[in-house]
Amino acid sequence: MSDTQTLSKTVERIESKAAQKDEADNVEDRVERAQTTVARINTELRDLAEAIEHLQFYRQILLEAFDGTEPPIVRRALDDAEAVITKDRREMVSVLRDGNPEEFRKQVSEATEKVKDARQSVYQRLKDDHWSEWNEKIASARELQRILGSSDTKFDKTIKWTHSIVTQKMQNPDKSAAGIVQEWENAKTQWENHQDMQGISQFQQSHGISDEAVDEIRTLSQGSTTLAEVDLEILRELKDIPELAKSISLEI
Repeated sequence: MSDTQTLSKTVERIESKAAQKDEADNVEDRVERAQTTVARINTELRDLAEAIEHLQFYRQILLEAFDGTEPPIVRRALDDAEAVITKDRREMVSVLRDGNPEEFRKQVSEATEKVKDARQSVYQRLKDDHWSEWNEKIASARELQRILGSSDTKFDKTIKWTHSIVTQKMQNPDKSAAGIVQEWENAKTQWENHQDMQGISQFQQSHGISDEAVDEIRTLSQGSTTLAEVDLEILRELKDIPELAKSISLEI
């Protein structure tokens, strides 16, 4: 074989190896890009899963603790999320190999935002329709406890317990919704066992006292008036209430 032929074959082998190396490098680049894309998609899917978990937490509080109705946006958001995450392994491989993985990432991201919007909608409904109502009840009950001079009564503990559930536990989606719902039912039972102590209006109704007497209860508790300034008939009315007799010295 001539030197020219030998040299030619050597060049061919070198070119072939170079081509194989380029192809291998391209494969490695594609694998690396695919791995990066998969990592990003997994991050997006984890964000979606967390958003769904938080939405489900507030849904359970709304539906089971308060027997409320959820906004229509919730079902639409969950349907969109399900459509995105129900792709099987074969479909995912196809997306990575032949499709547009960035488009899939966009779909996951958009589904996540819809779920977060739905979560905020449920949260707002809880806040406006249920938590605000209970915050008013708790504030009214606390006012009555202050007027009566109560501090360590069983109902005072129930007030604190109820307040903790409404303002803290029901607003922490990292906790168990089922556990909170059960605790809420127990707290409500204790609350209902003290119906006449749930606020001034309920106290007035239970004891049949007049509006004037209620006004005097408030002013006396604030120290802005003295017993000598209170009408005699109202004093008699107040003295007939055992809870007030314990907290206010009424001598006629």
